[in-house]
Amino acid sequence: MRGGEISQRYNRGVRVLTGWLHDPEFVDAHTGQPAVLPFRGEQGSFERLVQRYSGDMSSFAMLEEMKRIQVVAENADGTLMLLSPVYVPQCDEGEKVALLGLDVPLLINTIDHNLTTDNPENVRYQRKVSYDNLPQEVLPEFRAFVQRDAQQLLLRFNAWLYQHDRDSNPEIGGTGRMQAGVGIYYFEQPVNTNKDVKHED
Repeated sequence: MRGGEISQRYNRGVRVLTGWLHDPEFVDAHTGQPAVLPFRGEQGSFERLVQRYSGDMSSFAMLEEMKRIQVVAENADGTLMLLSPVYVPQCDEGEKVALLGLDVPLLINTIDHNLTTDNPENVRYQRKVSYDNLPQEVLPEFRAFVQRDAQQLLLRFNAWLYQHDRDSNPEIGGTGRMQAGVGIYYFEQPVNTNKDVKHED
């Protein structure tokens, strides 16, 4: 599968998931959480959700994909329950490389912009925090901490972007067609201490 096809499938899944999280038609009015949806129906159904947010992908195909990656569960009565607010497709190795590779040009574009802009107020946000003398034993706790808190932050950004995106809200005006977002990545690696050692004859 080519990178463009993988990106399109991924974006459709993300849009459907975002609609389920934020569109009042598909959110439980009492709890504010994603509602349990019937598959069919003119209002508040999974079929209507997919029609609104996935383009021309069928609701059957979208359901199978979301069940496959364990984002959606089907109850005994046929209704559908959202299991996770995160859409992480399970791909083969080639698809993973193509999907993850979509982020690389965006990061390079931000770096290039920050290196070449003449306007300090136009610098794009690019920051990181790291320490280089950590024991291996603390890393699992830090990974879990990052995954939990970063996901909550991304969900807040996602909610804001959803409110301003024309695909989600066609009545929004304005000029141009722009893409904007935030990417967060985790890293860890061993530190090469040999380079700091001075040898004496």
